[in-house]
Amino acid sequence: MHDSSKILFVADGITGSGQAKVFKSVNGGVNWTDVHTAASSEIPSMANTVFDQSLIWTTEWSGSTIYRSTNHGDNFSVHHNNTFSGWGSDICHEDPTLLITGSWGASAVISLNAGANWTNISSGLGGHGGGIMIPDRGYILCHQGSNVYKLNATYSVITGVSENTISGIPNDFMLSQNYPNPFNPSTKINFSIPNSSNVVLKIYNELGAEVASLVEGYRNAGSYEVNFDASGLSSGIYFYKIQTGSFSETKKMMLIK
Repeated sequence: MHDSSKILFVADGITGSGQAKVFKSVNGGVNWTDVHTAASSEIPSMANTVFDQSLIWTTEWSGSTIYRSTNHGDNFSVHHNNTFSGWGSDICHEDPTLLITGSWGASAVISLNAGANWTNISSGLGGHGGGIMIPDRGYILCHQGSNVYKLNATYSVITGVSENTISGIPNDFMLSQNYPNPFNPSTKINFSIPNSSNVVLKIYNELGAEVASLVEGYRNAGSYEVNFDASGLSSGIYFYKIQTGSFSETKKMMLIK
């Protein structure tokens, strides 16, 4: 999982019970605690989100049941039960509201709002459907037997970005809150890195889809200011995330037009 202090392990088909279990370790795998027992023999997927590491999702083979934990996996509750025959499910790692689940009867459905509503995406599938969602790359993969099908999705990429270097070497990593916030249509994002390293700074929408890559490459130690022009985006909540070396942080901002 994303949070290395909260390790989750999925075990399929516990001997003698036919039920899969989720075990949790908080000390690097030295000790394990049984935190969830599934109704079926397999748990095909588990995911959490970069935006909220306490939120964890698992899926179940039979009935395509989706379970959710809001406390780092201490316990799980049923979040959604699909009515069709389940084959397996997947959850978007970038955003827990984006779910996909498939059935044995040549179908696959997707939800963009955490299971409240579902849309059939089965056109062209010849057998059972499962899924791997990669929204920041713009596509969804579904499998059927030995075949893999790709569903393309289109996301807008913003190009109105400028970057300035601020003099001085900082003592620590920092990602500042954007200013102004809320904003229309542009805002500034400041970050600092005490050591020269590769830096990635990206913008995501509420569905976890990447809408802009502000910084991607090697930067010298220092403080930087990035101007983000969101003229091509609609009003809403967006997230910006920085990754550099061992440092990673995500913040929220609001675009109001």
